Amino acid sequence: MIKTIWKTSYKNHVIELENRPWLERLLVDGKEVGRQAGPTFLHRTFAAEIADGGMNVPVQVTTSASKQPRGVRCTVSVGGAPIYEEVKWPARWYLALSAFALAVVLFAAAAALRMYGH
Repeated sequence: MIKTIWKTSYKNHVIELENRPWLERLLVDGKEVGRQAGPTFLHRTFAAEIADGGMNVPVQVTTSASKQPRGVRCTVSVGGAPIYEEVKWPARWYLALSAFALAVVLFAAAAALRMYGH
């Protein structure tokens, strides 16, 4: 399955967000703690808690569409302070863009052949 993963660590905890077609999942230390279905380019917020020195610290992960640079922006905050931010262009978008480009090329080739009588 084509998916995009943002992954970071905080004090021996691994926090990752998995963006699949029509589904986003938040994993903390390999365990799923949040999931939301639907279009994955929409603004989403996930919340979880991790143990840090005997206390539970809130983790917040947000995703949203980014215009500059283009793609999906993922921001991870621990205890209210951002620790990670990255914009990625999901791989499945390349497939759609490639299919569109191929369709345009084939349409142009068919039009050229029709125009020149072949």
